[in-house]
Amino acid sequence: MDIIDNLIDRISDKNNKVKYNRQFFKHKIFPFFTREPERVKYKNGFQGILGATSRISLSLQPEYQMNDHPISTELLDVDFVSSNLETDFLNFFTNSQTLSSLNHPFLINYLPNSDGNDIKGEVEIALLLNQLLDLHSRESWKEIVGDKEYTNLFEKIIMDSIVNLKSAESKNDYIVFNKENFKYLSKDLEYLTKNKDFFMRNIGRFLAFYYFQYLIQTSLYLNNFENTSTDFIPLYFTLDSEKITSTRQSVKQGFNMITNLRKDLLVNENIIGYLNFLNESENTYPVQDLINSKSKDSLNEKLELFIKSYESLTEKNNSFDVKGMYDNKLLNNIYKLKKYLLDDIQLETQSRYFKSIDEIGNLYFLKSRGKLGKILTLDVNMIILLTTLIVKDEKVILSNVFIEFERRGVWFDRYTKEKIVDLYEKINILEKKSDSGEAKYVKPIL
Repeated sequence: MDIIDNLIDRISDKNNKVKYNRQFFKHKIFPFFTREPERVKYKNGFQGILGATSRISLSLQPEYQMNDHPISTELLDVDFVSSNLETDFLNFFTNSQTLSSLNHPFLINYLPNSDGNDIKGEVEIALLLNQLLDLHSRESWKEIVGDKEYTNLFEKIIMDSIVNLKSAESKNDYIVFNKENFKYLSKDLEYLTKNKDFFMRNIGRFLAFYYFQYLIQTSLYLNNFENTSTDFIPLYFTLDSEKITSTRQSVKQGFNMITNLRKDLLVNENIIGYLNFLNESENTYPVQDLINSKSKDSLNEKLELFIKSYESLTEKNNSFDVKGMYDNKLLNNIYKLKKYLLDDIQLETQSRYFKSIDEIGNLYFLKSRGKLGKILTLDVNMIILLTTLIVKDEKVILSNVFIEFERRGVWFDRYTKEKIVDLYEKINILEKKSDSGEAKYVKPIL
């Protein structure tokens, strides 16, 4: 069986009906599903994902449920407790709320997954985050979430009595395109791990922010086949307390750019999977790399044969032809295939796949603004977190702070910048240099 027949065989059933199977792709790009049950609903916020992320990084079993009883009554030392109080003592220390009330990084590993089918989705997001942050090789991360060191008697009792989690190596098939855009993530995470209290208050939001940025920026990049730039696309955010109008940048160049991809997202991932399968490489490349590669002519020949087989399988009359639209013949055929897939994959399937972006956005980063639709939004806590990570330990000139926001994928128009300056003044981190004219600096927060 040649590579063309092999691909046709993988995306169709024994009755020659196309099923658009993606299980044979060499790598995964998004932790999304076309089925409703596995999609993460964030009933418990980001906690289940945070727990799974930490467990995977330490080579522990990703799934964990709180009814697994993290505190062992056999290991719990109750010799110093009078017999009439022993039962109450055991109930207190084996209570899940007692465990969650401790502000100890090691206990992140015991944050439970959801109790529904979306546990699978939480683990998939955790796998992507491990790949995005290189957590397996990040010693500062493993030191803070893997250390059982205690600072008081209460913590000692817990750490001596906690059940060891099962070891497991998780297969990770995720690939991160344009990883260089997330270089500030590493610096921010390193700074976050230096302060335990700051880390515990913010690690969930931190991971959620970069996960969301990965989703929206990668979605835009993969949709523009001709774009050779790997830079972030400017997307404008507002503060959640702002009043906005239709003329604002956050309306013109905000989440609407992402929602326009509602039909394209799944199709683009399928195209990347098909092309790389035809390319017969162990790596997975975006379309932008493939159309400019040395193997583009050979790949185009295979793609043309695949399209003919696909047309025959789906009984198309080859009425759609983009020949001549682009100088690159491979690009022409890729757009032809995309047109077919957009028409053939059910709209409900495409929409369910995109809903994973809606779900994480609704948790922290989107606000409905009536007829203006959903707007990219940051609350005060997220602004303070990102500002802390940008400024770190030395004051930074105000204009450079906004540049650093953009390097992390967040743009503000002048109205939002004014609101943020007001916030900085309110929390007393804005400093005006008397010997520097109008120069303003943002001071460290920690």
